[in-house]
Amino acid sequence: MNIIIPVAGEGTRLRPHTQTKPKPILKVAGKAIIGYILDSIRSLRPEKIILVLGHQGEKIKQFVLKNYPDMTFDFVYQKERRGLGDAIFKSIYILDENDAVLILLGDTIFNVNYKKIIDKHKNFVGVKETNEPERFGIVEIKDRKIVNVIEKPKKPPNNLAIVGLYYFERVKYLKEALKYIIDNNIRTRGEYQLTDGLMRMIKNGIDLYPFPISDWFDCGKKGNLLETQRYLLKKYGKKKSIDGSIIIPPTYIEDDASIENSIIGPYVSVGNKVHIKNSIVRDSILYDGSSLENLLIESSIIGENSVVNGYFRKVDIGDFSKIETK
Repeated sequence: MNIIIPVAGEGTRLRPHTQTKPKPILKVAGKAIIGYILDSIRSLRPEKIILVLGHQGEKIKQFVLKNYPDMTFDFVYQKERRGLGDAIFKSIYILDENDAVLILLGDTIFNVNYKKIIDKHKNFVGVKETNEPERFGIVEIKDRKIVNVIEKPKKPPNNLAIVGLYYFERVKYLKEALKYIIDNNIRTRGEYQLTDGLMRMIKNGIDLYPFPISDWFDCGKKGNLLETQRYLLKKYGKKKSIDGSIIIPPTYIEDDASIENSIIGPYVSVGNKVHIKNSIVRDSILYDGSSLENLLIESSIIGENSVVNGYFRKVDIGDFSKIETK
């Protein structure tokens, strides 16, 4: 089993947090986004995990080599952002044409049994109904097969979105399709899209099947990131008590965090060496080394080593920032 994880995007919708670190290593409920992905595929014992790197790619490379020394990685660089189709095309040259490949987007967390996909020996595209179909690739289905794929349509024909999970029994046909769209400069929204490659496969008579995904969490923007954290904390959060403060589960709080005379939770993750005093924090992410005093915050993300003192506020600031209100 071979796995491709594209992580070359800039994460513009999560700025300012992605100005200092790439989106896949942002933590949610105490763990990096890509950490959830790698942990979920460990049982598959993949022969190769190919990471497609781009913006701040060296930070991702260092992270996975340090934290996942038992896994084998290959690194492919997409120096110029030319779309997901281009990123996948660059990576599949490492594989043999008859290899099977699982593709997982690096900013998406799934709760799925991959064996149910692999054991059926078919080509699958993960799908789920969404309230924002214009943000995603949309599939149309007939006789249980995918017959049409549309990249982020202005007027979606339905709300069945591609969720960033793909499985191909033989990589040969995907390679041929992507080569065709690149050689013929077929672009959508100015980029080489994987969805156009999928359509080329369909036109060539290759069957693609939808695979419904019930638990899919897109971490592409702030609201989604916090929504994902709520789900993960419900599932993995641990009970914790701190003298002089009230902890309302579910939460994730690092052991070396300092919390005084505060109310924390629900749905809060607190990183290493975070200091909180005289504050109320709910539905928020506090990254390592941040400090809060005399605040009420919710639906907020506080970057590493940031200091926020003063009145109750709703804030969203990047790493190494400092805010004082008097």
